[in-house]
Amino acid sequence: MYITPSKKKYLSAIKKLQNTESELKAVALAHYLNVSKPSVSIMLRQLEKDGLVCPAESGGNHSFRLSDAGERTVRQIETHCRILEKMFRSFGAPAAAAEKDAASVEPYLSEETYAALCCR
Repeated sequence: MYITPSKKKYLSAIKKLQNTESELKAVALAHYLNVSKPSVSIMLRQLEKDGLVCPAESGGNHSFRLSDAGERTVRQIETHCRILEKMFRSFGAPAAAAEKDAASVEPYLSEETYAALCCR
């Protein structure tokens, strides 16, 4: 399944917030991403339809979490970022810049490109 750059951005943000919030709601995600709550609601419906997020079992009304598939996708995103960071560092980029740039570039590269980078 192709995951758009926007969906990757949301999934990564959800993962970060899940690590700090006991009950994750759309308003917290909207604040974190600096987007409107309706935009978050639309994206959450799409992510739920894709099987990447689900309602939180222990949370109250309207709380959500990454599904197992969402967790796997975020791990893949993180792996891609590490590959890119390592590559940028090998070119002499400072660590902070390599990390920031890897996160910016990651959503736009194909699986084929990552496979090629891994084999070098």
